[in-house]
Amino acid sequence: MSGSATSRRATHAAPRLDGVTPDPAAPRRVRDRVAGQSALLLAVAGALLVCLAWAIASPVFAYPDEGAHVTRAAAVVDGQVVAPDKPVSKEGWPIIRAPNSLAQSIYRARCLWSGYGHPNVPADCAKPLPPYRRMTEVKNAAGRYEPAYYGVVGWPLRWAPTSNGVYAARVVNAVVCVFLLAVALFAAGLGTRRLPWWRLGLLTALTPYVLYMGGGINPSAWEICAAVATWAGVLRLCADGVARKGLVAATTLAAAVLAVSRPLGPLWLVLIAGVAVAATPWAKLRTLVHARVIQAAIAVAGATCVASLMWTVTQTNASFDSSPLRHPLPFGAAFGQSFDRLPHRLEEMVAVFGWLDVPVPWITVAVWIALTALVVGAAMWRGVGRARWTLLGLVLVTLLVPALVEAHMATRIGMVWQGRYTLPLAVGLPLLAGHTMQERPGAFRLPRWLLPVAAAVAGVAQLAAFVWALRRYEHGVPGSLNPFTGAWQPPGGPTLSIALFAAGIAALCAGIVVGRNTADDPASPVMPSWAGAGSNRRPSAFQADARTD
Repeated sequence: MSGSATSRRATHAAPRLDGVTPDPAAPRRVRDRVAGQSALLLAVAGALLVCLAWAIASPVFAYPDEGAHVTRAAAVVDGQVVAPDKPVSKEGWPIIRAPNSLAQSIYRARCLWSGYGHPNVPADCAKPLPPYRRMTEVKNAAGRYEPAYYGVVGWPLRWAPTSNGVYAARVVNAVVCVFLLAVALFAAGLGTRRLPWWRLGLLTALTPYVLYMGGGINPSAWEICAAVATWAGVLRLCADGVARKGLVAATTLAAAVLAVSRPLGPLWLVLIAGVAVAATPWAKLRTLVHARVIQAAIAVAGATCVASLMWTVTQTNASFDSSPLRHPLPFGAAFGQSFDRLPHRLEEMVAVFGWLDVPVPWITVAVWIALTALVVGAAMWRGVGRARWTLLGLVLVTLLVPALVEAHMATRIGMVWQGRYTLPLAVGLPLLAGHTMQERPGAFRLPRWLLPVAAAVAGVAQLAAFVWALRRYEHGVPGSLNPFTGAWQPPGGPTLSIALFAAGIAALCAGIVVGRNTADDPASPVMPSWAGAGSNRRPSAFQADARTD
């Protein structure tokens, strides 16, 4: 009897598989998911190759203010995080201790400065760094800047305060910047066909100058790349209305990096948050704000902003000469001068490399003007309600805030604003425009051919800018057009640099363009919510009625 009972219990416990059919779409969903991840990895690898190509194709200290930032990084990794209050130079800059091989570096590359007017001279005019490494005192305009950037990027200089150490520090900077850009690439939905306007907006935001800064030593690199990631992450969260923990964590990290990169980081974060709130329906905002992970993210971002502001008030502001006699310029006159320079700064945001002495072919600037006009113009034309007004407001803020900030600081530091300082705000324009077009019900459908054509044209424009900049350092501005020869040669030769950049920009553009139907794409066959995976049962009458509501 016991054996019979056991047999009956085993029979009843065994699952019945009769009538259950496998899901034929499951293998395809797996393939599509892998394809989506492959597109993201392809784009990330391409961005890394592009930044590395810029790192080796630009002479040491050819990046803007790179000499001062290298010296500051060497001091930070040596333990001098806070510069002493005294002594200071006549400009109000702190005196810091740094390796002698780097301390006088900024003067050895003086022939590359735009202020000294030698764009027609090849980069071999710069004197090589001395081999000895004894510590010495040197004045440094960046001596009181936020230390987080320098502590991460500068550690190779601890062991190699030489040209090789500078190149190694550039590689570290490139890796961090590409990680930040990867957040934006993920938020743009790479590998799917669901978000073509998002991907077009991101393609437009990645101007040649954005990728160029990933290869040098300057905290503007983190500021710009973190701003791209923060804009993309915040807008994607607002579009979905769902607090996905992975995206929230990555966006929070990008926001924290943006806050501590440069003094204006907290201002950019406040403006990004304001734009996101203004462009998002209240129902989605309410859901996001009530999520604990979002509340934690806001707390982390707020803490980093407070830390950055405290450092700016106690340290950075002390680095500038506040004498009104040194910069006797009233606010109104400074605002007018700053606004008059707007066309030049728009060009600088696209691509004016080096110490503003390396312009690019006109085709590169024209391509980005056309891309920006396309995506922003479409959003202004087809956008509705608050989304359109928010985009218009961001355009006005992008034009006015830099002029207001520069006019406010003009009496302390003079008229020093450059296009790269506006980029953390300006990259939000195409991203917000793409978000507006993608979220509008019944919006203009992006033609299937437009994104590949835009990516191909943008890739060619990026390559033209790179080759033109390389040729400037090899021959000088009026010199030969041949990028494979010259008085100065990058490490590994120009062929390596050009090959790395061409492969990288092709991979980046291809990753942005490639798209497949994924499981969450409406075009994909997805099982109804009332049916389990592999189930062939029909809905009940109640479920059928609910499905028609």
